[in-house]
Amino acid sequence: MKVCKVKGCKRKYCAKGYCRKHYLNYKKYGNPLIKKSRGAQKGKDNPNWKNGRSSDGEGYIYILMPDHPFAHKTGYVLEHRLIIEKEIGRYLKPEEACHHINGIKNDNRPENLMAFINNPTHRRFHGNPNSVNPKDIIFP
Repeated sequence: MKVCKVKGCKRKYCAKGYCRKHYLNYKKYGNPLIKKSRGAQKGKDNPNWKNGRSSDGEGYIYILMPDHPFAHKTGYVLEHRLIIEKEIGRYLKPEEACHHINGIKNDNRPENLMAFINNPTHRRFHGNPNSVNPKDIIFP
């Protein structure tokens, strides 16, 4: 079996004496050893940077806050949770649920948000708002 002619490379020969990896570098840059890569552009260096704001396919807005105790592993936190936390003066517990009164998931004005002690209470509110005990509502 023919192998790549680059010193130390033991991959199978592909073309012009090089393996596929080195041949593609040779073809693209004229040198099999050059690998011009911009690398992963993170944060402000990424052309898609939107000042730490992101949204998901469901319409929720995320804010980059890597030091938040309940941030996702990506460092983002749901904006509506941050707004309620600011209003009540503490972090929301993971089991506490938020609700958008008008149903618009990216309308994160404080007057459009509610918070419940848990998700079952939130679901009960959706079924019948009058069935929820006022003490189970954290905000407003």
